[in-house]
Amino acid sequence: IAVLGLVVAVAVAVIYGLTRGVWLQGILAGIATAMAILPEEFPVVLTIFLALGAWRMSQKHVLTRRTPVIETLGSATVVCVDKTGTLTMNSMTVRELLVDGSTHALDGRPLPAEFHPIVEFGRLASPLDPFDPMDQAFEDLADTYLPAT
Repeated sequence: IAVLGLVVAVAVAVIYGLTRGVWLQGILAGIATAMAILPEEFPVVLTIFLALGAWRMSQKHVLTRRTPVIETLGSATVVCVDKTGTLTMNSMTVRELLVDGSTHALDGRPLPAEFHPIVEFGRLASPLDPFDPMDQAFEDLADTYLPAT
């Protein structure tokens, strides 16, 4: 029965890959079929799925410390994360501004006039006495580039 299950799983993977052109999904469909035919192989399949999830995440430069996170994040299509320096320095810094497709790196050069409103709005959207690192970053940006506002 194991050989029959293997043959069916490989056939499902190949047919899926050939007809739809998505080989990774075909392999996953084949593994799922094998798991349905041979339920005692569940630990092996779970390990394979975790490894595939870890591989997919590593392609996006995401590393995890705990295995259950791989199971959760491996099925996600969008992961929004924040790497701002708050974990290492407890502060944030605005490095670049983007307005209507124009960018300006904040490297000490004067701020063009088209970027003044975004800095002003960033400051106005923050509390008067900012505590949050993001609000403090906009306050520092406005103090540096628009001290008169």
